[in-house]
Amino acid sequence: MHFSDLLVVLIRPFIAAGTSSPFPALLIAVLTALIVPTGLMGAAFPLTVRLYEMSASKGEARAVGQVYLANTIGSITGSLLAGFFLIRAIGSQNGLFVMCCVNLGLGAWFLWRRRKITIAIAAIIVAAAFALAKPNQVILSAGIFDSSEPILLFARM
Repeated sequence: MHFSDLLVVLIRPFIAAGTSSPFPALLIAVLTALIVPTGLMGAAFPLTVRLYEMSASKGEARAVGQVYLANTIGSITGSLLAGFFLIRAIGSQNGLFVMCCVNLGLGAWFLWRRRKITIAIAAIIVAAAFALAKPNQVILSAGIFDSSEPILLFARM
């Protein structure tokens, strides 16, 4: 089942009710696409604090402080490196894959003492993502390339 099939199932009640506005469809599409990622991002910090606390044998307050410091430094450094280097060097889609590799590697590092198989699982997930992803499909399916007659907006000589 593709995302578009799920979207059709979720929108059917609005179509049956006679709604002609595209707003319910757009709202459901956005909510469906954003619920899982935002939920996982919201769970990342507390999970990281707990994993660090377990692996470093530190108190909860010290673990929160150290993870928060690392998060702040990483956020500033990561945004600068991604904006000025990574996207220009390898593109946005490959940059996302690299950042996924970094995040999986950090998560596996925290779990290393508990479960050594996590490194293998993370490597399999990253390898599958690289193998199954099609180049530039994210950008090409964004909706900006669907015009049959492109309009030239800018040219540099």
